[in-house]
Amino acid sequence: MAAAFHKPRLAGKLAGKIPRAGERGFDALIGESQHRMAAILNSNHLKQIGLASILYANDHKGTLPATQGGLLETLEGNPDIFLAAGSKAKAPDDFATMDAPKRADWVNKNSDVIYLAGGKNLNQLPAGSVVAYIKPESATLGNNFLLSDGSVFQEDAATSEKIIAELKDGRNPPPSLNTTPPLPPEPLK
Repeated sequence: MAAAFHKPRLAGKLAGKIPRAGERGFDALIGESQHRMAAILNSNHLKQIGLASILYANDHKGTLPATQGGLLETLEGNPDIFLAAGSKAKAPDDFATMDAPKRADWVNKNSDVIYLAGGKNLNQLPAGSVVAYIKPESATLGNNFLLSDGSVFQEDAATSEKIIAELKDGRNPPPSLNTTPPLPPEPLK
């Protein structure tokens, strides 16, 4: 006999607490989820840039491209990777038919990513060095930071401002970026 399908129900404290469309609080809930999705998309874009940076460096004796546009071909020519979620910039319709230098130039002029490692040797960057981050005006819920090992960290708005100020002061790796993973919880006794 086939198992009966049971429709999941919200139980306990959540029952009746999540607003429905048209109810007070629904728009705020949707707005927050859109911001979270944008932050996740931005993080994903930085991870792809990180992977492209590592692949590029492997092919060029550890050296990263002078500009982020130099990573474009490693990313199979996809300019959207350099645009933040909700970006007003859109690649021109003829982007795919443009020659490589023009595509790279378009990325360098329109990117929502701040690329800090241009022309540096990836193997010589100190651990925890920031390679790239989303422009503050394009970031949501704080900012994401791509590190030299390809990992991406998200920080809240206040910490992001502090990290960006440290980067602008030439402190890379920035002291405020905590790249130490949290300790695992204590085992239950």
